[in-house]
Amino acid sequence: MTMIGRTHDMQVALSFVDQGSNVQIAGSTGSGKSLFLSELSNYLSENDWNPLRFYGIAELKNVPLMALNVAAPSGKTGATGPAQLRDAYQQLITLTQKPRSILIIDDIDDLDDASAGILRAVARHNGLVLVSAGRTIPVGGLGGTRQPPRNLADFVVELKPLPFDSFEVLLEARLGSPVESSTASRLFAKSGGIPGLGVTLALAASAEHSLRLREGVWTAESDLWSHSLRRIVEAYLGELDAVGRDALEMLCLVGPVDIETAHQLVGWTAVEALEHHGLVRTYPSNDRLLLTVFPAILVEFFRHEDMSTRRSRLTEEVAERLQTVGMPSLDQSDYFVKAEPWAPVEGSDALFVRVLYEQSRTQRLVAEAEWQRQPSAATSYNLVSALIHSNAHLADIERAIATTDLSQADQVLRARYTCLVARWKAYGRNDVDGALGTLDKAAPQLGEYSRLLDACRVNIQLDLLGAPDEAESLLHVTPGLPSRVTSELHITLAAVHIARAEFAEASSLLDGVGDLFDRPWRTALYRGLAQIGEGKLPDAVRTADLALAEARATLDTDALRVHSYLAIVALTLQSKYPRIEVLLESIMALGTPHVFLQLFHLATTNVAAMVALRSGRKAYGASLVAQLRTFPNAFGPFPAMEIGWGASQFESMAGNQRQASQILWESGQRLWKRHSTFASLVDALTSVELSSDTEHLNKVQSRAAKVDSVFVDATLHYVEAYLSRDAEGMRVAFNELTEVGRWGLAHNALTHLSQYLRDEHRADEAEAVIKERAALVAAHLDDPFDLARFVISNSSLTDREVEIASFVATGQSNRQIAELLRLSIRTVENHVHRIIRKEGLTNRSEIASLGRRYGWGEAVIS
Repeated sequence: MTMIGRTHDMQVALSFVDQGSNVQIAGSTGSGKSLFLSELSNYLSENDWNPLRFYGIAELKNVPLMALNVAAPSGKTGATGPAQLRDAYQQLITLTQKPRSILIIDDIDDLDDASAGILRAVARHNGLVLVSAGRTIPVGGLGGTRQPPRNLADFVVELKPLPFDSFEVLLEARLGSPVESSTASRLFAKSGGIPGLGVTLALAASAEHSLRLREGVWTAESDLWSHSLRRIVEAYLGELDAVGRDALEMLCLVGPVDIETAHQLVGWTAVEALEHHGLVRTYPSNDRLLLTVFPAILVEFFRHEDMSTRRSRLTEEVAERLQTVGMPSLDQSDYFVKAEPWAPVEGSDALFVRVLYEQSRTQRLVAEAEWQRQPSAATSYNLVSALIHSNAHLADIERAIATTDLSQADQVLRARYTCLVARWKAYGRNDVDGALGTLDKAAPQLGEYSRLLDACRVNIQLDLLGAPDEAESLLHVTPGLPSRVTSELHITLAAVHIARAEFAEASSLLDGVGDLFDRPWRTALYRGLAQIGEGKLPDAVRTADLALAEARATLDTDALRVHSYLAIVALTLQSKYPRIEVLLESIMALGTPHVFLQLFHLATTNVAAMVALRSGRKAYGASLVAQLRTFPNAFGPFPAMEIGWGASQFESMAGNQRQASQILWESGQRLWKRHSTFASLVDALTSVELSSDTEHLNKVQSRAAKVDSVFVDATLHYVEAYLSRDAEGMRVAFNELTEVGRWGLAHNALTHLSQYLRDEHRADEAEAVIKERAALVAAHLDDPFDLARFVISNSSLTDREVEIASFVATGQSNRQIAELLRLSIRTVENHVHRIIRKEGLTNRSEIASLGRRYGWGEAVIS
């Protein structure tokens, strides 16, 4: 018997058969019922049984005797007269005369009535054991006119979802190679551990290349949803009528809800029917029983259905059925502040934003309804959280906090609620002292869960004040702590290590992080930031891409914003600006986030300003720079969580390179004082590159010597070689930058190296470097990088003049430029003269110098 994870089920079924009992193998679509029957039949054949197999066929259910005729052809189908029934009965009696005969029926729910009656009669006449496989379908409910299932069994063996370890083994067996652990976890979560569904999902993803084999391991590279899954998901929905589909989609829309709320939404009849269909599950949470849709892939199915009118109708029905008394009225402005004008919100982005809005609205409605019906600590926590996350008015949030009664709450809920209120005070009211005071006051009554308050304290300090010196002692793990508390302490300390540029320590802690109480997106975020510091930029981009795909699939707006930040930072350091623009179009369409994510919004706005200015959108870029200066907390612990990048780009655009450099230097200094070592060095190194200030370089070298970061070392070696015009040093820096994945800076390193070699009269070597640079660009044609970075000209040159200046900057003659652009030499000469006049230059060599400063030469090659 080779079925994975079903050994015990098979032993139970065989024991019933051995004692002469009829058995039904019950399970949902994809649970492996048919395979289980095949394995059972093979085993019985090998052990001197005579199994006879019959199959129900849904499409032929109304054809009398079809199942019997398929198994033992007689040519007598479609007629149900006494003679035909008698002949079929006698034929089956004859077939089962052999000793140890046993009847095995697959898909018994789809068996035609005539075949079912004859099989039952023959089994009784000859004393045969009957083994069947089918679904458990309720009478009536949401199933239209479907008849009840045929109960031919004495006992039922239910094929439940597989545990995770068996599920992993199954995937490896079917795919032929191991599946990366986080990918296996995603497949398990989506499929609910149902083997057929999990395998189908994996095979569809591999066929569409969202699941790829990398170094012998299957790894997800994007969202694992596939439209080819529609057929199997529709099979799960079975014969739900329109009312049933509406009920299920409503529950998908609102997410896990209290069982009483589910009743209020869709009624007890619908809830019970969906439970019998296996489409919902219940689980306890604190003092409540929650109901959720199962398997999770159904939620994705409804989200990917292109029926926005239907979804809007259901959202309105949810609002009507959960109408609460005494709560503020809701409209779209409660959820999303006006989207940033990065790009028009249209097409799929507009639909996606609409879906997110509808989900946010319904979740807040659910939280309010459940709180009104049962104003407990648990419902109060959900209400306050929903109000904060939906950008509700301050007065509404404060009112909900003021009316919360924690007297009956257990320690874990009181600790979580205290952290929520402390974070609201810190981020929502900018009252850090008040937040820390709230934590201090509550800690003595919370026992071992007071350690959650320690983690909350360090998180607030890290974000708003800087990493505290006593972080290690505050977050020390003592024996016997609950596993989730330990994970919260570990992941918070990992964040501190990343801010301090202690990446190996952070990675070690992250390896041990399990389930968290909230904000599960932190694990992937910190993993990606640690990968950047360790010099694994491509891995960080991959981490962000996977996390973004999962966030879109689960409609997790917070995770979308956070992982977009991670992707944007990693891509900026790679100089992959075209991809950044695509990301910004999506994330800016979401508008202003809630206060807990203000630092991520600061970082996104910072990069958006820089990219807008680089792309010539000067007015919009300037408005974003002005917006940056209004943030209440202008410095966070990680790269780009400050105003320096956008402000520096603004000054650079105006030709103020010294001021641009100074902005980044001062930003780096402030970050250093806050123990944000990683972010500080990123800004300081860029500043030194722009200014060529050797005194600043010495200070950066001293600070960089205190950290162990491949990323920092590679960037520092590039800046050192650039300032000293060291050809050999620049070659070393190029190799390191390539290894790290800083493609744009690696390209610039080759540009400088070729110039240094020409200056040293090593023309052949310089020519080889230029070819090497062209090969680097060619290797990234599908995902190009941009090279100008913080050096954009404010000139009035036309596009053609910039193009020609770019070729001049790379050392091309007028004749060579004319041949490349298919122009006459005279036309090129005229353009060169206009460039000199417009820029106030005196000769051609100054064009080359100005072009190198503004990145023209690099831009035209890429």
